[in-house]
Amino acid sequence: MADPVDGSPRAGKIQGRTAGTSQETPGDPLGFRRVFCGFRRNGPPVGIACRLERQECGAPWKPRLESAGLFRSNLGGLMKRFVTRALIVMVAILGIVLAQVAPASATASKKLPSILGAFWTEVLETPSAQNSFGSGGAAFACWELHPNIVSPGAPAGVESCTVKPGTKIFVSISWECSTVPGDHFDYGTDEADLRQCARDHDLQDPPTFTVDGKSVTVTEVETPEESFFLPVGNIFDLPPTGTTPERFVAHGWVALLNPLTPGTHTIVLSGTATPGGTITTTIVVTPGH
Repeated sequence: MADPVDGSPRAGKIQGRTAGTSQETPGDPLGFRRVFCGFRRNGPPVGIACRLERQECGAPWKPRLESAGLFRSNLGGLMKRFVTRALIVMVAILGIVLAQVAPASATASKKLPSILGAFWTEVLETPSAQNSFGSGGAAFACWELHPNIVSPGAPAGVESCTVKPGTKIFVSISWECSTVPGDHFDYGTDEADLRQCARDHDLQDPPTFTVDGKSVTVTEVETPEESFFLPVGNIFDLPPTGTTPERFVAHGWVALLNPLTPGTHTIVLSGTATPGGTITTTIVVTPGH
C-alpha cells in the first residue's frame, strides 16, 4: 500500500513512543482553574480571585472576576485599580500562551490507533473508482473519517485538501498488512504475523512533520487487529468478501492536528519513502465548505 522501506524487524509491542520537538497538548481544555491574588494592607490579606471557566466541553475559556469574600472596606480605589489591572494582564498572558500551543498540538496517544484503524478500514472497504489508492486518484484523496476529522491519504502523498473550520487533520505515514492474498508478502495471516509485516514494511525511523514551518509531535502507533469486507470493484481487483471478514493490522507514524485557522496552511512530511523523501500538502480552511 506504500513504497517499502528496508529495515530489520523489531520485537515488542509499540507503547506510543513519540518523536519531535513540539509539546503535545490534550485536545480538551484543562477545564477549571482558580488563581488568588492576595495583598496585605495593615491587616489580614485582602484581594480577589480570578476564575477561568468554560461554558461547555470544548468551548473557549472565558475570564470572570469573582469575589473571594476577602474584600475589606478599607481597600482604597488605587489598590482596586492595581489589582484589577494585574488580573487583566495575567488573564491576557494565559490566553496568549494557550493560543500559541493549541493550533498544531496533538491529541492524546490512546486515541490515535483507532483513528489509524478507521483510515485503513475506509481505504480497504471503498471501491477502487472512489479510492485514491485505486483508480479514483487525487479527487478522493481527502478521507473524511469523522464529521470533523479529515486525513490526506494516497500512495504518493496528497497535494491539497479543503476543509471547513473546526476540522482536525489526521496526518500519517503508515503501512497495513491484511489476510487478503498478496497483501501480506511472505508473512502468515495470524495477528502476530500481520503485525510484524506492517512493522517491517513501514518506516523504521520517525519522519518529521511540520505545519507552517513549526514542528509537530509524531507518535508511533499500531492498530489492534481489525476486520473489514472487500466491496465489489475493490482496490485488489478480487471478488468481494463473503460472510467471513478479512483482517488487517497497521503500523504508522501519526499526528492529529487541532483545527487550523481559516486560510491556507502547509504540512510537510520529511523522511518518507516517496521520491525525494518529502510530501507537501496544502490545507485550505474555508468557511461554509
